[in-house]
Amino acid sequence: MADRLLRNFDKYADPAQPDYITRDSLRQVAYASAQSGYSSDDMNFARSLLENPVLMEKLDGYGKHKHDGKIDRESIITVGQNMGFPLATMSDKELAQKLLNEYDTYYPERGWGGIDRREGVTYASLKNIADGTRHDRGPDEAMVAREILSRPELVAQLGLTDWSKSADRGAINAAIKRMDQVHEER
Repeated sequence: MADRLLRNFDKYADPAQPDYITRDSLRQVAYASAQSGYSSDDMNFARSLLENPVLMEKLDGYGKHKHDGKIDRESIITVGQNMGFPLATMSDKELAQKLLNEYDTYYPERGWGGIDRREGVTYASLKNIADGTRHDRGPDEAMVAREILSRPELVAQLGLTDWSKSADRGAINAAIKRMDQVHEER
C-alpha cells in the first residue's frame, strides 16, 4: 500500500497543499464522481486507506509534523520500510502482546557478573535493542523495539516513561487488559 501511495503521491495530494496528502484529499478521490478522471481502482484504494485507522495514524505519525493530519513523502517511506515487517499496521495492544509473547528477547542484558536487579523490560533495554547496541539481537527485534518506542502512549501504558522504570510480564498483561477495557468502552 505504501509503495502505491508513494508512486501516486500527486494523485492523492491535497490541491491546496501539494506536498501533503490529507484525509480530505483522500476523501475527494474516494468519493469522486465517475467523470472526475479517477479510476474506480484509485477510488477504492483511497477508501481502503480511509477505512484503515491504524495505518492512517501511522502514516501521520512520522515526518517533521507528526499527527497534524498531513502525510508527506517521508512518512510514507518510513511506514513502507516497516511494512515488510507489519509493525506499522499493528495496534498498541497487538504490539504490547508481541512484547509479552517475546518478553525474554527484550529483557535487559545481564550486568557485570550476570546479575541484573531490574525486574522486567526497561526503556533502556528497548532503546539498546532499537539502536543496535545489543549485538545479540537482530534487525527484526530492533524494528519491534523502535516501533514500541515511537509510540509515546504505548510506552506510558507500559509504565516505561523513564530509564529507571521496568515492566514485568504482569505489568504488560495489565496494560493489555486496560487497552481492552478502553476499546470496549468506545
